[in-house]
Amino acid sequence: MRSTPCRVRRSIIVRASNKAYWIVIAFLLIGLASVYSGAGAQGTPPDSSAERTKRDSVATLAPIVVATGRVRRKLEDEPERLEILSGEDVNEKSVMRPSDPTRLLSEMPGVRVQVVSPALGGAGVRLRGLRGRYTLVLSDGLPLYGQTEGIGFLDIPPLDLAQAEVIKGAASALYGPGALGGVLNLISRRPPRTGSLSDGIVNATSAGGKDLIVWHGRQVNSRSGVTAIGGVHSQSIRDVDRDGWADVPKFKRGEARVRAYRTENSGSNATATVGVSAEQRTG
Repeated sequence: MRSTPCRVRRSIIVRASNKAYWIVIAFLLIGLASVYSGAGAQGTPPDSSAERTKRDSVATLAPIVVATGRVRRKLEDEPERLEILSGEDVNEKSVMRPSDPTRLLSEMPGVRVQVVSPALGGAGVRLRGLRGRYTLVLSDGLPLYGQTEGIGFLDIPPLDLAQAEVIKGAASALYGPGALGGVLNLISRRPPRTGSLSDGIVNATSAGGKDLIVWHGRQVNSRSGVTAIGGVHSQSIRDVDRDGWADVPKFKRGEARVRAYRTENSGSNATATVGVSAEQRTG
């Protein structure tokens, strides 16, 4: 009489455990089936016409045109190895240091901006480790003066630049013995294709630097345009480590420049520039 209830309980427990076991197995099989079906749906190519059109469409980018090789042509057609910094990189560095392009050039690989005149803050451009005197610095294809003192390219505000082109390696066949280390060409901004465009920067730094620059470009007609830039810059003298020697030189500079562009149907172009710049440096 006492053993019968015990046997009934054991059978009930065994049946309940078997039922739970099969329920768990069923849930696992359903989960695996859903995972495989989702993976198959992702791997299946879309069949709708809209999806096929989106997949087959190709984005076409505007070609990059360079001028450091003496002839304006596409970057992929340039026989020399040419590196370019343009677009958002130029705009970003213009805001970070609006007085000169040293910050802009220091971001390019293989290009080093080195101080050559600490008292006056002059800097030179070194390519592939060669000294600055072996690097030719150009502005729109024309050589800059004052490179010996390291002042020439410091007078160009980055707001007036569209891109910087660098040839690393000997380019004496095009530019003579001054380009044994390479060539740096600073390309100015051109007027917009339609209408007008204005840009400006007001800057003040904790080191005592102040900048005010305004740039304006206007398209006169389909073949002509004009740009103008004006700015004033100042920097107070700073002795950071208080050893009696200036670490940051004092300077005041102002520049104004107007440039006109003309492009013919044949592809030839002409540029006329009128500008003035005055600077005083104290070390």
